[in-house]
Amino acid sequence: MLSRPLPWLLRALLVTLAYVAAGRLGLALPGPSPLISPFWPAAGLALATLWRWGPAQVPAIALGAWLVNLSVGASPWLATAIAVGNTCGPWLAVRWMQRAGFNPRLEQRRDLWLLIGAGALGANVISAANGAAWLAVAGRISTLDLPLTALSWWLGDTLGVFVAGVPLLTVRRSSLAAAFG
Repeated sequence: MLSRPLPWLLRALLVTLAYVAAGRLGLALPGPSPLISPFWPAAGLALATLWRWGPAQVPAIALGAWLVNLSVGASPWLATAIAVGNTCGPWLAVRWMQRAGFNPRLEQRRDLWLLIGAGALGANVISAANGAAWLAVAGRISTLDLPLTALSWWLGDTLGVFVAGVPLLTVRRSSLAAAFG
């Protein structure tokens, strides 16, 4: 990362801006709370970014998540707490997928199951539980609403992984060159 700071910085800036744009797109849809979206494409973007460009992009994803949460009225501490979950979930999923030998081309059923297990059942459960818990701690939701809030959060993140993450994981330069060549 530090041996080539300019390319890393440009990539990190691109990731941060893309995360903010994806997050704002998701939050433009009506959800149960200003901080919860029925479709969170930023979850798919985070997973694909960490898969393709590695853990060096963790700060960019965390900053993007923090900025999105601030932009919808979260306090700085709440935005930070939510950003930690939105970053740690995909990071842990990518680590799991790497250790399991995941192939992003999704040519084998095993790779699809790894994506479902790590992305939907791993990363998104962590992110949803973290976000819902912090919303309850902040007094934004009742503790009675915690399970439904976590489920709503998880569904939005999972949709984001499948709708935005799968294309970002599977696209190749050669396929783009052939399509636009």
